[in-house]
Amino acid sequence: MSSPRSNARVATQYVVSVGERQLRNPLRWMCLVCATVFQPQSNTQKTCSSTCAVARKHEKAHRATERAAQQRGARKQRSHCRKGHPFDVANTLLHRNAKTGRVVRRCRLCRNVDQQSRYRPRERPTGTRNCAVCGSLFVPYRPLNVACGPACSRARHAAQNKTNAATYRANGKQRQYKQKYLAKPDKREANRGSAREYYRIHKAERAEYSRRNRQKQKRRRLERIADPTSNLRARCAFWSAQRKARIARAAVGDAASVERFFLWARTAPLVRCYWCKRRTAPATRHVDHIIPLAKGGAHVVGNLCVSCRRCNTRKQAKLPEEFCGQAELRMA
Repeated sequence: MSSPRSNARVATQYVVSVGERQLRNPLRWMCLVCATVFQPQSNTQKTCSSTCAVARKHEKAHRATERAAQQRGARKQRSHCRKGHPFDVANTLLHRNAKTGRVVRRCRLCRNVDQQSRYRPRERPTGTRNCAVCGSLFVPYRPLNVACGPACSRARHAAQNKTNAATYRANGKQRQYKQKYLAKPDKREANRGSAREYYRIHKAERAEYSRRNRQKQKRRRLERIADPTSNLRARCAFWSAQRKARIARAAVGDAASVERFFLWARTAPLVRCYWCKRRTAPATRHVDHIIPLAKGGAHVVGNLCVSCRRCNTRKQAKLPEEFCGQAELRMA
């Protein structure tokens, strides 16, 4: 067994070989790329940093490529790229072709220029143009901008939607689709059968969900009704009435005034039913058409009234004189 003193003597006489250079001090080596003296972390480390390691790797690959070209008898590779940039260690990118297996060189500077030209920012149009909605001058951000701002853009899209809907109705697309659907009773029955089967299979789950959330839904409904600032229910009723009027192809008045009537019917503290003259609570009020839409009535403020739930469900699509006569018979 050797003593510590003999081990120290061997360590002082140890010679570290690095390429063609030799250093007597094993703790201080010389970098093969930049010739900087550094303290290695392992016996196999031959460069001072990762940058020098990458440069040495590229240099070795470059030499290997040149040797392979000379062995194949090929002509010597170019020292510059097509644009005149030198193929030095820092400007050379090496990658292997997946199909041929050959190592191809590429200029790093040319690659950077290509990437910058590929991902350059979008060129903004120069000059001003008139807004298609309000007619004011504005500087467009994109070549296809025809509206000066979000408000004009929304108004333009709304006008386009109305035009498209009118064209759709004029061409009879909805009627054609309905006739095509009604012409396939087997498909309609299949859809109804699948719906009934789904409800039959999930009947217990739906009942459990309703039982578990009944109190929560009731509490939320009462909170919305009690909140004077919540107009969600009135807005939903307004949208539903607008849709029914469009389906019935009835005359539709000013949407803003109709919406204000729905909001008033929802928030007014004291309103009597138009038919039975009883007081109605905000939670039980309905907005009814005096002349039904199915009988040619218009969806305008002059044809709207506030009714209680009982009168509205009994009136259905009857004319005022028909409903009032039936009411008098029931009261008699």
